[in-house]
Formats: sequence, C-alpha cells, structure tokens
Amino acid sequence: MYIYYYYFHFLLAVDLWEFQRTRYADCNDAKGNLVEHTTLESIDTACIIWFTVEYVLRLVSSSNKLRFVFSFMNIVDFLAIVPFYVVLILGAAQMELANVQQAVQALRIMRIARIFKLARHSSGLQTLTFALKSSLKELGLLLMYMSVGIFLFSALGYTLEQSHPETMFTSIPQSFWWAIITMTTVGYGDIYPKTTLGRCNAAVSFLCGVIAIALPIHPIINNFVIVYSKQRVIETAAKHEIELMALRAKEEEQECPEAIGTASAGSRSVWDSAAENVTNVSKGQPAHKCKNN
Repeated sequence: MYIYYYYFHFLLAVDLWEFQRTRYADCNDAKGNLVEHTTLESIDTACIIWFTVEYVLRLVSSSNKLRFVFSFMNIVDFLAIVPFYVVLILGAAQMELANVQQAVQALRIMRIARIFKLARHSSGLQTLTFALKSSLKELGLLLMYMSVGIFLFSALGYTLEQSHPETMFTSIPQSFWWAIITMTTVGYGDIYPKTTLGRCNAAVSFLCGVIAIALPIHPIINNFVIVYSKQRVIETAAKHEIELMALRAKEEEQECPEAIGTASAGSRSVWDSAAENVTNVSKGQPAHKCKNN
C-alpha cells in the first residue's frame, strides 16, 4: 500500500512537471506548426495511460458505479485524463478548423485539473478542505462584510474624485477594482485618489478592510485546529489498530501462556495483552514479551 502511495505521488509529480515543461518546450514541425516536444509527449502519454488504468480499475471494483462516476474527486480524475483522448481523436481526424483548434487548446488547459488529484491522497489537503467546509458561515460573513465595504467605498471614492481634473476614477466598476485592492491591503497603486477627501476615504476603507478580514480569522483557525486534531486521532487509532492486529497474530503464533484455555478466553487474553503492549509502547515503556513453552 505504501509503495503504491509513494509511486502514485512520484508519477503525479512527474506528470505535473512534464505539463509545465511542455509550455516552454514546444517546437515546430516541418510545416512550421507548433507541436509538443517528443520526449515530453511520451512521458505525458505514459502518465495518462497509468492514470487511465487506475481509474478503470477503481471503477470496475466499485460496488456503486453510478455514485463512483458522479463523485467530485472522480469527476476531477476523469476531467484530468479525458482531454488527452479528445485531442488524440481530433488529431487523428485531421481537423484543422479554427474553432476545433480553439477547443483543443481549451482541453489542453483543462489538464491542469491533475493537480487536484493530490487531494485524494494528501491528508493535509483533506484537512484544509474539511476546515474550510466547517467555516462556511465565517467565510460567508467575511464575504458579506467585504462586499458591503467595496460597494460603499467605491461609490464614495468615485464621487469624491470627480472634482479633480486628472481623476483616475473614471467609472464605478473601475472604482470597484480600487476598493478591492485597497480593502484587501494589496494596493497595486495603478489607481489612487488625488483629492484630500478621496485620500481620507481610502484610509478609512483600508482600516475597515483590515478589521473585516481579522474578525473571522480566529474562528476559522479554531475550526482548522479541531479538524486537524480529529484527523490526527483517526490516523493514530488506525495505526494502533494495525499494531494490535500484528501483535495479536504474533502472539497467536508464539502460543503465549495467556492464550491457553478456551477459545474465547484465549482470544480475549491475546487481545488484552496486545492492547497492553501497544499502550506501553505509546508511553515509551517496553512491551511484555511472551515466553515460549
């Protein structure tokens, strides 16, 4: 299992690296058309074949195939591999229409969805996803506060700057952009107020943006800590369960004295002994050893 886990991550990393390299390693064919590098295209083909086989095997072994197909992560997996075959079919059909070429380019961009395959095998990304799901209320409040502030300060900025002959606030949508980058403390500087009242409005919008962002941060962090702690407990419990099963099998093979007796009593004794060993190991104490008769 661990070999497959690390091999899958290695193959996914190679595939993502190849996807980035192909953006800079394109070359021209004999007709002057832009084509991908041959070696990188071969690597991409091998990775796609592996991901396709993995997807088909999981689909075949699934008990509920309809639920499997419409699962979010499986949809991501499907969208990550299907552009390769669509481009292959269109290329084999030798279609050179402009709209077909644009569709091919759009499908090639969709290959970036492969990055989301990491979420299936990364406990850290799963923890972050669960934490964000449990913080939807706080994120909604943040979005509401920011939306109100953006509408308010963009309208004020546009109105206050109209008296200046060289104003940069030429429209309300452009003022929206200024309010967003100001309240989020980005501050590109491409648009800025020139009047005194406009600068006062900018200062107030900056302070309100800092406060609006800071208020829901603490509950979101608390939710992340709770989800992370639960995830650690689950992982620790699973690890201990594996250790218990291994110790139980080992003691049954060694025929410990505690296991002699009736089947039920022996099974219970072996299990209790294994549980005690795991507890001692987790506390840093040596495990009890069974002596052979």
